[in-house]
Amino acid sequence: MANRAANMNHLNSIYDQIIPLSSLSSAERRAGALAHEDFPAARSKLYPATTLLIPTFFKLFQADDQFQLDRASTITLLAIERFRLLNSKPPAKLSDLGPLLPAIPPDPFSKTGLIYRPDAAAHRGYVLYSTGLDGTDDGRKQNPKVNFDALTPEGTGTDYFLYPPFQQPSN
Repeated sequence: MANRAANMNHLNSIYDQIIPLSSLSSAERRAGALAHEDFPAARSKLYPATTLLIPTFFKLFQADDQFQLDRASTITLLAIERFRLLNSKPPAKLSDLGPLLPAIPPDPFSKTGLIYRPDAAAHRGYVLYSTGLDGTDDGRKQNPKVNFDALTPEGTGTDYFLYPPFQQPSN
């Protein structure tokens, strides 16, 4: 019985550490340099269930961040396209969306928000992208094989393209 009580207390202490992280943005979690490896319980031999539990929470955080990015980019893209249809050209900057989009939705991966650039060479005359997990604008550098990598640690040094849609390079 004492062992069960110790296990429950241990799991409760982990929940108490992780729950406040759920209210932080991806950028805030990165600024705090928090990853599942930062929790000693993630490597506990005494409590093996936590070695599965803690990484799962961080995967949930990552999935939520991606959902928030998809939501923000969809709302922004719709406003840009509506502006383009009304004005026969894309806006010069996102703030030009004015009444169509009074507040630009935040990018969960960046404190500065989604990155918009007019680009005459682009299919619709602009590009929209996120810094991705590293939080750094890498000058529109993208992984030539997997755009999603920019939202994972493996994608450091690349950006996540929202528009134009990611396209596989032609060989």
